[in-house]
Amino acid sequence: ADPFPALTRRSHHRMTMSLLSRLRLGPRLAAGFGALVAVMLLVALFALTRLSTLTDSLVLIGDDRVPKVQMIVEVTDDVNLLAREMRNTLIYTDAASIDAAVATIDKAREEIARDLQALDASITSPAGREKLEALKSAREAYVPLQTRFIDLVRQNQRDEARELLMQKVRPAQLAYVKALDELKDFQVELILEAKREGLQQYERAKLVLGIA
Repeated sequence: ADPFPALTRRSHHRMTMSLLSRLRLGPRLAAGFGALVAVMLLVALFALTRLSTLTDSLVLIGDDRVPKVQMIVEVTDDVNLLAREMRNTLIYTDAASIDAAVATIDKAREEIARDLQALDASITSPAGREKLEALKSAREAYVPLQTRFIDLVRQNQRDEARELLMQKVRPAQLAYVKALDELKDFQVELILEAKREGLQQYERAKLVLGIA
């Protein structure tokens, strides 16, 4: 006969309950760990999505909007160069200096045409197209006057050229530069808008990741 039957039964019962408890705890741990992994994966996916969006915004600014502003600034600089050289043709008295000024004007006009062609191909938004069309209209009013001025200078009709410069060329040039400034300001605002959107995306991502 077993001298300690009650003790044996109690030990057996404790061992059985411990085994059952472990069996129940294992699936719970597995489920909890699985849930944790799922949350981590969702957080990582969200973070990658936000990073991708921010990267797209940076690429848009660096590869599209900033180059447009640079081209507009270059066109404005060339227009101002044209204005100086046109005045210089009335100041210079020797033919060589006048010819050099006219050559500078011709080169600047070519560069302006090239930059405006690139802008025409790259600006697609309705508001941007509207600004660009206003710029093109201002240029169309300015270029014929500029051409007429150069023709008068080459024909040595300096008085007529001076009068044309003061009465018609200069007002048309000011309207041209104003249109350039408006297009530039529009493109700069797009850059600032992208910056604001990027900051908002960062704050939202930071909040969601912090909660997770």
